[in-house]
Amino acid sequence: MIDLTTPLLAIDVGRGTQDILVYEPGRSIENSIKLVLPSPTVVTADRIRRATRAGRPIFLEGFLMGGGANTGAVRQHLAAGLPVYATPDAAGTLHDDPERVRSMGVAIETNPPEDAVVVHTTDYMESELRAALSLFGIAYPENVAVAVQDHGYSPHRSNRIHRFELVRERLDAGDWDLLSFVSDPPLAAMTRMQAVRRQAPGALVTDTGPVALIGALCDPEVRRMADKGVILVNAGNGHTLCFALKGREIYGIFE
Repeated sequence: MIDLTTPLLAIDVGRGTQDILVYEPGRSIENSIKLVLPSPTVVTADRIRRATRAGRPIFLEGFLMGGGANTGAVRQHLAAGLPVYATPDAAGTLHDDPERVRSMGVAIETNPPEDAVVVHTTDYMESELRAALSLFGIAYPENVAVAVQDHGYSPHRSNRIHRFELVRERLDAGDWDLLSFVSDPPLAAMTRMQAVRRQAPGALVTDTGPVALIGALCDPEVRRMADKGVILVNAGNGHTLCFALKGREIYGIFE
């Protein structure tokens, strides 16, 4: 559980940006400290591209994280004829099936070759965020909440289909109540969220979809509209989610 009587660092990890808010009790949300920074996948992709331009092999080490720009950069690195190595955890960023990762041309290793550029993989850039906040004399909150979009562990079939199967299971079990959409701690199959929890054991880690829905309902006008029925749309850089809601009951969802 998050204690809102003490400061909180809230992070929404998107495809293009990570949006950060430092909540402080007694300060209005509108006046909270806010940062909009490149998303971890964009940062990782830039580091890979620098190694590509330098003609150096890369070694991915760290945690499973969201894909997108980083996966594209790995493919470009391989296409340039340069080696890619990855630890088993980091390799999960590229695909849940290690054999699919190897078929891309990535060697799964525990230790980096001496000449490789080490690229850290993570959705939770704690050291960078601590450094950024410290420059302005802002203490790093002990409470952390992180939202990522997790498709779940699905090595041999579409992870998007798997994601919606997990969503349906949660909603069916909870009579399609909004709060049944959120699990704390996250389901074991949600490996991206589990990776964040390993780095921040006490953090609230959840999916960006339900967080967007719950956040919209914090607005009094939206909450009044929801009493009769409302359609809520969360339009991101990489995904659009749409919910039909009445009260706290979800009538439909698509992505």
